[in-house]
Amino acid sequence: MTLLAIQLGEKNKQLCKGQNSELRLRAAPAPLQTEHFRLDHNTIIESTERAQ
Repeated sequence: MTLLAIQLGEKNKQLCKGQNSELRLRAAPAPLQTEHFRLDHNTIIESTERAQ
């Protein structure tokens, strides 16, 4: 579960930086790729790590 959360976080970093155009095109529209979007992934990772 932690690995999945980390993978989601890494994929999200790529999306936010625009490093992977294919993923970016299939992702949510630009207005949704905000600080709130990144914070959600950080929260998932932190809560998953605490659950271990």
